[in-house]
Amino acid sequence: MDAHAGLMSNGRSMLTELLQDFQNTGVTMETFSCFATVRKEAPLVSLFPLTIMDRYKESLFKWPIIVWFKNLKAHDWVRLGGIFFSCVATCLLMIAICTEYWVKRFIRGIFVFRGLWIDCQLGECFLLKEIPFYITVSIICMLISTIACYGAVIFGTRSLAATETSRKLSSSDLAITLSFFSGCIGGVGLFNFMRFATDEPNTFLSWSMVPGWLSIVVASMAGVCHFVAKRWEEEETAEALTTTEVFTSWGEDASKKKTQDSSIQKRK
Repeated sequence: MDAHAGLMSNGRSMLTELLQDFQNTGVTMETFSCFATVRKEAPLVSLFPLTIMDRYKESLFKWPIIVWFKNLKAHDWVRLGGIFFSCVATCLLMIAICTEYWVKRFIRGIFVFRGLWIDCQLGECFLLKEIPFYITVSIICMLISTIACYGAVIFGTRSLAATETSRKLSSSDLAITLSFFSGCIGGVGLFNFMRFATDEPNTFLSWSMVPGWLSIVVASMAGVCHFVAKRWEEEETAEALTTTEVFTSWGEDASKKKTQDSSIQKRK
């Protein structure tokens, strides 16, 4: 009995101290009782961190960027995917342009790697003194493709951030055009390089061509995403206008009917 009474007194003192700690930290008795009824099987130690997490979630969901993401519509998410693909395509184009492993040539028992700008052999790289004409054409095409792809990122972001429907659609048109143009002109530059570089003896294509061709595919996917998002937005706008016209005509008919009824009653 004495041991049982001692345990009861120790439990009461611990519970009193715990309640005082809760009150000192700003947690009311109502909050404590609420969590105690909801989480009867949970230990008392986990109650206070739960209130902190709830407060943190409430403040987190009020952040402007979180609210903006929550308010995005389906076509906005598709457009956001197009912007992501354009960014990836731009990075892949930069990798392809800046690396020197476009072709490898076997000359006098050693491999010489050539890019758009430099030749590398035995760990040393040198700028091309005389750039062949086909490489010049490929350089121009790849640079234009990179600029167009970056422009697709800018106009895609503008179409996503715009509030007016006309500005959204005009920026979306530019993003679509630049995405497909980037893919086409980049493909021309890559095909031109492959066509003339492989005519030289002991010359083989290398891995820098891979990110170049991947960028063409990804840029085309970005154009498709922007096109689909535009079509969805146009359909939603047309449906909204149709619904507004129907309700407006219905309201006008109802008001005309009321005026006619009132005029008939006055005549009587």
